[in-house]
Parts: sequence; C-alpha cells; structure tokens
Amino acid sequence: MNDTAGSAFLALSLASERFSGQPLAVQGEDSFKQQVVQFAAQYRMSVTFKDSALEAERQRLCKLIDSQAPGKTETLSPALEAFITQRNKLRDKVSGILPHRVWTAADRGDLMYQGRRNLTDGTQAVLLQKHQEMLVKPVQPNEFQGFKVGQTVSINEQGQQTTHGKEKGYER
Repeated sequence: MNDTAGSAFLALSLASERFSGQPLAVQGEDSFKQQVVQFAAQYRMSVTFKDSALEAERQRLCKLIDSQAPGKTETLSPALEAFITQRNKLRDKVSGILPHRVWTAADRGDLMYQGRRNLTDGTQAVLLQKHQEMLVKPVQPNEFQGFKVGQTVSINEQGQQTTHGKEKGYER
C-alpha cells in the first residue's frame, strides 16, 4: 500500500507535536520516509530524526532550499501564486485535483509531466506530479518541449531537465 503525501504530512505533524524536542523514529517504506524528510525540510518543521541518514538528508535539503531562495523566502510571481491558489480552491469542489504548490530544488528527481499552462501575465509553467502533489514550475518557452502527459522527466537541483523523458518505462 502506498502512503499518500497527505498521510506523510499528517504523521509528521502529529509526531512533531507529540514528541516535541525528541528525535523522531520514522517507520515505513523508503518512499514514505523520504516524503516525511522532504516535508520536514520544506515546511521548516522543528524536528530531528533518530536515524542519522534521515537527519543528514533533512539538513541537506534545508541547506539546499536556503541556497535556492534568496532571503530564505522565494517571491512568487503574482500570476503563479494566483494559479496555484485557484487550483487549490477548485480542489474543494472537484475531486481528483491534487494539491498544487510551487516546485523547489528539494523536488529534484523523476517527476511525471502533466502539461504546460499559460499564466495570466504571459509567462508559462509546467505541471509535474510527484506522489500525490502537483508541482508548478515556471519555465521559459523553450524549456520542457516535446513531452506528452504521463511521461517521466528527470530534473536536477537547479531545475534543469536532465533527460528527454520516458514513456511507460522505456526511453523516448
């Protein structure tokens, strides 16, 4: 059974409150553990992990996020912020829409391409699915061309595409 991003976030939130000040022991599949570590870093939760490898990854992700965001907070374009807000409001009315958020360097790796959107200010963004979240990444018109919905794309920490994409497990 796959754990959803929501259950990982809920488990982390509850554990951080209940065991405040104590290193957390995380049990479960590796994918669940990775989600918990990513949420801890992304949402700056005041937690540490008992497992030294998980704690080292949390600290690495925190540093990476800090290095990618000047002043520790990234300013989103109003159009990008409005798009994400609008999609998340629509989730309340339409089942099947995943929670949307902006892509961060901590989201590097293999993601599922879910399309390109033109924002109200004329800029573009791509939708990239990771687990049970939709990541919205601002792009230039020449980036991420030629992908079909459902293809896997690898993205490095700088947000650059590192593969052409895979469709159902084979190279394109």
